[in-house]
Amino acid sequence: MAREHNIVGKVREELTVVGKDSSRVDGILKATGKAEFAGDMTLPGMLVGKVLRSPFPHAKILNVDISKAEKLTGVKAIVTGKDHPGNGFGPIAYGIRDNQIIQQEKVRYIGDAVAAVAAIDEDIAMEALSLIKEDYEVLPAVFDEEEAYRPEAPRIHDHAERNVCFRVFLNYGDVEKGFKESDTIVELKVETGKKNHAQLEPYATLASYDPYSQKVTVWTTTQAAYKFRKYFALS
Repeated sequence: MAREHNIVGKVREELTVVGKDSSRVDGILKATGKAEFAGDMTLPGMLVGKVLRSPFPHAKILNVDISKAEKLTGVKAIVTGKDHPGNGFGPIAYGIRDNQIIQQEKVRYIGDAVAAVAAIDEDIAMEALSLIKEDYEVLPAVFDEEEAYRPEAPRIHDHAERNVCFRVFLNYGDVEKGFKESDTIVELKVETGKKNHAQLEPYATLASYDPYSQKVTVWTTTQAAYKFRKYFALS
């Protein structure tokens, strides 16, 4: 034991980070409110983007009329599902093959994106959203995971039978043997409220396109920078 302790101690002495006290590189900036997040940044000639979102949990998109909004002074661009390439990759594309950044045919939750506006400032962008008129055919929705799994439940994603998007199988040990050898078996249903990451910054994204290098630089609220880079490239 003494020999093992000496070896471990020697290894720790050689390490520069593991087992050592260290200060957060961004600790002082965040504690003093001086940290700069994506929502704090501005660039020359920057436009403000706002998204029009569905008020329904499940509905067909019959029409999105942008004719009045695009005439508003200060509006530079409006995109709808018709402008999207339709490659089937949404913000998180784990098996959600029919999801889009902006929906084309159907919305699947309250807040699903229907159109996006770029304008010279936030007030004009918000006014433009109010001028866009949408027509929907409201469809039956699901609000409970157990009800959603029933064979007769409305199918939210066309490819997802019984509303199962994808399956992950974990196989460790002998479950039946474990039950037989257990002194006590507890079976219960646990429910919890909606959870989200506790990031300090609000959701925001800033993008800048350089026409000379033809590169896009993106600052965004994410913990998966390389995944977002992949989705931007595919879009």
